[in-house]
Amino acid sequence: MLKFVILADDCTGALDAAVPFVKQSIPVQVFLTGFPEAEALGEKYEVASVALETRHLPPEEAYGIVRRAAEQAWAAGAQYIYKKTDSALRGNIGAELRAVMDGTGEETLAFIPAFPQMGRTTREGIQYIGETRLEDSAYGQDPFEPARESDVSRILRRQTDTPAQKAVPGEPFPEGKGILIWDARTTEDMKKIAGQMRETVCRLFAGCGGFAEFLPQVEPCRKKALPLPPPANRLLIVAGSIHPATRRQLAALDQTRYVFFTLSQAQMLQEDFADSPEYREQIRSIKRALHRRGRVVLRSAGGFAGEELHSRRDFVCGRIGKAVEDTLRGESGCALAVFGGDTLLESAVRLVDGAVYPVGEVVPGVVAARARNKAGEEICIVSKSGGFGEEDVVERITDYIFGEEKAI
Repeated sequence: MLKFVILADDCTGALDAAVPFVKQSIPVQVFLTGFPEAEALGEKYEVASVALETRHLPPEEAYGIVRRAAEQAWAAGAQYIYKKTDSALRGNIGAELRAVMDGTGEETLAFIPAFPQMGRTTREGIQYIGETRLEDSAYGQDPFEPARESDVSRILRRQTDTPAQKAVPGEPFPEGKGILIWDARTTEDMKKIAGQMRETVCRLFAGCGGFAEFLPQVEPCRKKALPLPPPANRLLIVAGSIHPATRRQLAALDQTRYVFFTLSQAQMLQEDFADSPEYREQIRSIKRALHRRGRVVLRSAGGFAGEELHSRRDFVCGRIGKAVEDTLRGESGCALAVFGGDTLLESAVRLVDGAVYPVGEVVPGVVAARARNKAGEEICIVSKSGGFGEEDVVERITDYIFGEEKAI
């Protein structure tokens, strides 16, 4: 029986929200390219997580996609829907929460945007990153979608007139219908909210990866031992994100342990990009480096700014995805680490056949998963959002892939 369907607005979100279940030995199917056909939802899985790729769409378009997915989830027999949102409240949050309500006919949705485990808290309806209001944090400088507001209800009102009210853990469950915005400063607050949800008839939830950890307290799921990813003797690290955190993580690497390749701005704008002699030689060089050195970083040069940066996002990520596809074609025993949800999608579309199966986290916010490539070989994929991770995260991923560190 399908108990939880998670609807995420991008690939890394779909994986992030699945990990809390996996850490409790609850298997999850993750679909990175949209809601699957009904027959793809395996009967032995009680949890499915779906990337709908609505983060960067116009609100009206995002609403339609999410509403249809909510209808499909309800038709598939899901008991609960968890609308995964970004921990920095980016994306079409108001439109998508309304879409879930309209798609299911439910009149109440509990929104828990906090992630205390990662320093994201909600206090009196205001979102904080550490001790800094969201709009004043690094997310206020995001080149694609800078945060301009910290009041959660105001963020929702940009895209929906659905009534919203604040809720406090441990206090009586609010009366009325609409969106309930829950404060949470600690994991204990999250536990209290889950306990209160268990005692209500609320079937719709929303939030980032933080509250996903507590969903099994609302409705228990079957547990089983989960297989590990296949061993690998090479690692391709793909940095499509231009987030400052990703740049710092790459700069912190021991340059003697990794071979770096860069897709230049000129290459990514070139019409016959994949047919050029320079590109073909670059792919051959990357393959040689993988075999000789075992650790390769492929990154984008950046260089775009403002509206040009926003308008070329899909184009640039598509070029990176193409390079990943060409690099790994015919390769065996190579793991893939991808930084940035857009890059992960473009890589998955080209490489992955079917669902992805998370097995744990390398470090918080960095997900390890099993998948089958289009040649039928099982591979290991590690992913993270551009803004997540400490400066040593790439070394931690490398240690995990080569067996020197275990998933958590």
